[in-house]
Order: sequence, then C-alpha cells, then structure tokens
Amino acid sequence: MHCLNCDEAIVFDDQLDNNEPFQCEHCDQWMVIELDEGSYEGAIKQNVIMLDENNLEDYS
Repeated sequence: MHCLNCDEAIVFDDQLDNNEPFQCEHCDQWMVIELDEGSYEGAIKQNVIMLDENNLEDYS
C-alpha cells in the first residue's frame, strides 16, 4: 500500500484491526483503514482515510 500523503510504500508487519489508526513511517501522517462489508463493489471494500488531530480522537 502507498501513503496517501507522501506516496511512499507502507508495509504492515501484522494485520491491522478495523478502525485502528496507524502512522506513515515516512511523513507521520495518521490514517485508518475502514472495512465496508456491505458494499455493492464486492464482499469487502477497504477504504483508507487520512486523519488529522480533530478526527484522530474519534478512533482512539
């Protein structure tokens, strides 16, 4: 996966839980992966969302 902010590659050592915020190791941008299991685009759709200080609190 590539960071939405700096376009550097992000490698996950462990499987992330749904709605668990993580930081890009290159630019320190906070992001979260949300899983949508009811999407018409397939069984599971993964959405990557960039977070800022205001909405980071919503995921902790």
